[in-house]
Amino acid sequence: MNYELGIKNILEVDNIFGENVYTTPLIFFQGGDFEIGLTNEPSGIYLYRVIDETGKAIANGKFVIEK
Repeated sequence: MNYELGIKNILEVDNIFGENVYTTPLIFFQGGDFEIGLTNEPSGIYLYRVIDETGKAIANGKFVIEK
């Protein structure tokens, strides 16, 4: 069963050059996992942030895609 956490929260992902490559409502799956559709993005470092309904960043970090 899927459920939505923080219905008005948004996930934004930028590449290392600061270009936005992905934006979506933040939807978590059972067990707290979630998926983002970055299969078409090249290998590299990406930065993410979670924005709440007021526009405030409530989480951020980075991850690496290796292909």
